[in-house]
Amino acid sequence: MCIVRPLLSWHRQQTMQVKWGTNYSSPFTVTNGVRQGEVLSPYLFAVYLDELSIQLGSARVGCTVGNMVVNHLMFADDICVFSPSISGLQCLLNICGDYAAEHEIIFNCNKTIGLLFCPKKYK
Repeated sequence: MCIVRPLLSWHRQQTMQVKWGTNYSSPFTVTNGVRQGEVLSPYLFAVYLDELSIQLGSARVGCTVGNMVVNHLMFADDICVFSPSISGLQCLLNICGDYAAEHEIIFNCNKTIGLLFCPKKYK
């Protein structure tokens, strides 16, 4: 509990500004999330999304290395899901969508990228 109170206090008192070129907005309070670039941000992200990682790993769809399923990578505030099939990828995206709805997370679709790797004979 002794670590939660300072974090809660820090979180409640934070203010933000938007920078556009050389101009700054007026400061405003933020009631959720953590500041980008903060030392704790990747750790809090990892704690908050650990259950999503467990759910994705438990899905048993996606790429495999030996007997191990490797269907996602998470770092800082980025998530990458991958699968050798479209149906497997859709399953993983459904898990992410359900988790987001349950935990009130919004994924930024403007920063979402899809890549397809296929043999030359299919190009």
